Amino acid sequence: MKKVFFSLLTALIFNSCTDNQGIFVPDGIKEPALPVETKPNDVVNGNVFSKLNLDYPGLESVKQYYEAGEHYLAAQELLNYFRFRNNVVNPVADKYVKASAQDLNIANQALDYRFTVATFTEDNKGTPDKSDDVYYSFKNEDGTINWGYKPDVEGVSREFLYQQHRHQWMEPQAKAYSDTKNEAYFQNWVDVYNSWMAKYPCPGESFDKNEIVDVEPGYEWKGLQPTERVLSQLNVIEYYLSSPNFTPEWLSTVLNAFAETVEMIRMNYYREGNIRVSQGLAVASAGILFPEFANAEEWVREGIQTMDQDSQFRTDGVHVDLDFSYHISAITDYLELYKLVKANNKLDVLPSSYIEKLNSAAHFVSDMIYPDYTIDNFNDTRSVSYAKSTLMNRLKEYTEVFPEDEELLWMAWGGSKGGVKPSWNSKAYSDAGYYMFRSKDWSVDNGIMMIHKNNENSSEKWHCQPDNGTFSLWYKGTNFFPDAGVYTYDDPSTDREKYRKYTLHNTMSCQGKDILESQQFGRMLKQESKEQYELIVTENTPYKKGVPANGFTPTEDIKHRRAIFFVDNKFFVLVDEGYSDNKTVNTKINLNFHLYAEKEDKRAAVVNNPKNGTKGYALAKTNLDEVNLLIKSFSDVNGNDFEMTKEKLANDIAVSEEQGKTTGLVRDFIRVNDRINSKLAARIITVLYPTDGKAGDGNNIFAQFTDNENGTKGTFHQEGVKVKVTVDGKEYNLEYTL
Repeated sequence: MKKVFFSLLTALIFNSCTDNQGIFVPDGIKEPALPVETKPNDVVNGNVFSKLNLDYPGLESVKQYYEAGEHYLAAQELLNYFRFRNNVVNPVADKYVKASAQDLNIANQALDYRFTVATFTEDNKGTPDKSDDVYYSFKNEDGTINWGYKPDVEGVSREFLYQQHRHQWMEPQAKAYSDTKNEAYFQNWVDVYNSWMAKYPCPGESFDKNEIVDVEPGYEWKGLQPTERVLSQLNVIEYYLSSPNFTPEWLSTVLNAFAETVEMIRMNYYREGNIRVSQGLAVASAGILFPEFANAEEWVREGIQTMDQDSQFRTDGVHVDLDFSYHISAITDYLELYKLVKANNKLDVLPSSYIEKLNSAAHFVSDMIYPDYTIDNFNDTRSVSYAKSTLMNRLKEYTEVFPEDEELLWMAWGGSKGGVKPSWNSKAYSDAGYYMFRSKDWSVDNGIMMIHKNNENSSEKWHCQPDNGTFSLWYKGTNFFPDAGVYTYDDPSTDREKYRKYTLHNTMSCQGKDILESQQFGRMLKQESKEQYELIVTENTPYKKGVPANGFTPTEDIKHRRAIFFVDNKFFVLVDEGYSDNKTVNTKINLNFHLYAEKEDKRAAVVNNPKNGTKGYALAKTNLDEVNLLIKSFSDVNGNDFEMTKEKLANDIAVSEEQGKTTGLVRDFIRVNDRINSKLAARIITVLYPTDGKAGDGNNIFAQFTDNENGTKGTFHQEGVKVKVTVDGKEYNLEYTL
């Protein structure tokens, strides 16, 4: 009887601790209110007790009431326990959190069933703090919620259907509650979550196919949907516990749903990829922050095993999806778990090599950033999601784990907090297939940087576009060759396939055709540093015998070898060779260049096309306001098929930096053509020469192959290449030997 009275007294004291505005006052204990009647057992979800470890320290009273058949009192005691427990630390859910303007906007619109879903907005006002974006309404005419709603708006893909079930507005709304103590937010959580659970009850069993193929029945319980719900509820519950309206019956409902969701994740792990990492994080985090559940220890152990780093990162530290955005997301998941176990003094549950394996992964992030802290859109990366502040914040998180890493420290703060400015001039992540060049005076005002992408993707990771051999070139704030990006995740989708097209990247194609997903066999042949230049040599197989690509079936393997010389910190020389082991092959090859377009009246132009009668070289140049680029190409054979054209604008696309949207003008499409013919290879030297102000006439640039002087022009040399390039009156002999 004493325990019953104490439980009631505690609850009444807690519920009475509010000021006259309904704001909870944690420190001001007032006189207890008069006793109230307990509620019947059936208002409580009794299933939750079977999911708890009632022998867990602190749950003695819960167990006593439960075994006595007093389920409501057991739930009341459980609520008291969670409100006042101090044995678990959630480093994310700060009880003194200050809701941002965006949080408050999300919270207030959710009151009227306008739910934030990913980056989709009905009206994006463009305000930097997102304080006035208008989200899509899920409200039916009768005032109920239209779950499964998808706006009939161009650019709003099926991703909207997936992400609405991740409940992305609930945590911002919970933050708003913690900051303001507005009980309308709490009640909205109860109403909305109850509505969702009634519409989508937990299946309680594994799916025949646990990975999402399309919006098939049950997708609400697959992949990132339940995963994100678990991760957010860990914080949502914490923020709302102080509400005087948080009842024992609601606690039993929420905890039961939470445990069921964790178990659904466990029954439906993805076989591989970034989603599997997040699934493991959710399960492990649930076990650490809710050790009171009967399966908590198993959740922790299994979650960490599921996050196995060796299966998630290649030997060079790049995430297996080969996508910068998912790479960052994976690191964040691993660091989130690290911070969580550290805050709870449980570092011993992690493998001894856990942190060390993340160092290369952290450097890959740093090495992919241009001097002005922008990034490109390689694969499915949406660069708009990575503002300078976002990138620096990620790097700052890495320095917390790697405090002795001077390069990361410099990059995290732009040098303002010390550290050492990165001094390397070329980097190779050769297992994944990413290569970087940086000038010695790497900076916003003077820097030059190129990123070359030649992935080994024989496993056909979905987020890796078939664009082997492509590259970007950043100079003093301008990316001359921006990657097309990704318009939508919908598959099949004409927009998605358009942005993934091989020919719409800066690489070699054959007869204007694309390659298949299965043909991504990029490999590095050589990296070398010399006094005058940095060198990377890669190779891939665009077409394979017997494999049709858009109706084109070649007679034999055709390989593309690309050597990139970064010369004197001033310009780049591409040596592209298309060759085949079958000496009877006869096919046209294309070098595709997609240039940034600034204004309609400032388009790039082909200045000299050898096909028009001027032999010897092809020349194109940009016509931008601040800086410009000359593209001058030289063929080894210089036959009738050597030409440079500017393709119709319809053949190219504007860059997509976020789903469903494009940025700027359609790029300018410059194409250089040549031919593999009569035992000869197609061999082309292209000089990429950035300049300040207007581009010149190109007369300062000349190049030729020097490895066929005593033989037949167009002969491919398996062991290497030699070229001579003259720029601004200075001669450079560039070569490599394998």
